[in-house]
Amino acid sequence: MSIRLKSQKREVTNKIRNEKGFTLIELMVTVLIIGILVAVAIPGYSFTREQARDRVCRANLRIMDGAAAQYQAELGAWPAAGNAGVVALVTAGFIKMEPNEPHQGETLYTMDANGKALSSNGHVTY
Repeated sequence: MSIRLKSQKREVTNKIRNEKGFTLIELMVTVLIIGILVAVAIPGYSFTREQARDRVCRANLRIMDGAAAQYQAELGAWPAAGNAGVVALVTAGFIKMEPNEPHQGETLYTMDANGKALSSNGHVTY
């Protein structure tokens, strides 16, 4: 009986060794490769997001400059300087609402005395 148990034990041991699967080294290499790819991709993603925010800011400035020019053409004077100029554009209906500055997420645009729109945090000019 003991010979039979030994042979059965060997068969079970051989089956365990012959099973297909991933080794710990293979899994560690895979995790390392994924980590390297993420480390390479994140700076590019951050740069692209910043560029997109700059473009949105420029577009907002252009829209407000156009609205200020329409304001001056129709009412004969430039909007007031500071945030009051932006509020005047909204009140007069030249823009629907104060745009949010994409870098901060707040309404940080102002106007100068000549009707030029400014980003108050100084991120972008065009």
